Amino acid sequence: MTSALRYRKDCARVGQFTAYNPSNGKPVQLEITPTRLAKWVRAFENFTDAGNLVDLTANHEPRGAHSVYGRVLSLFRARAVGDALVLDDDGDRLGADVAFADAEARAVGLRCDSLSIEVEEDFLDGLGNHYPEAITAVTICRQPVVNGQLQFRELESARVAASRSLRREFAGETRDTSAAAMAAATDDMISRHRF
Repeated sequence: MTSALRYRKDCARVGQFTAYNPSNGKPVQLEITPTRLAKWVRAFENFTDAGNLVDLTANHEPRGAHSVYGRVLSLFRARAVGDALVLDDDGDRLGADVAFADAEARAVGLRCDSLSIEVEEDFLDGLGNHYPEAITAVTICRQPVVNGQLQFRELESARVAASRSLRREFAGETRDTSAAAMAAATDDMISRHRF
């Protein structure tokens, strides 16, 4: 998969939201807390370490080969700095690095430009591992429960934008904000998040 098909985007954030139960259409209150974000990230790491894949789908369609638009490479905590998503272990957003399956899937993602997470409670994988809450798919959609998301950014340009945003944020402080120092800090954050 070429790097031109790899993108970064936020898909959830801390707050109170109203979702709809897919089986009966009734409203359900969804509370996303910092603790819940951290649990989702840990569960994703355990889930994928066990060999499970997290698909990038569209419109919450039932899963099958026709509905897979790519894969979720990683989930991480982040924060928005301007229009950039910056990795932050205390951040209020759930970020996702995704790999689109092909140029057509990328076109759908960029046209819709919103993501929604699919969380399954008490999920048991094929190896018998139990996950109290597992994000089993991230789906491209037009009307996500968590709106106000940032735009997709190619993974390399997302890294550069984060470095620039951090340099602006720390302007006037005594820390080293040279391009090399900020790129090294970003690389360090990325390496800690299994990219």
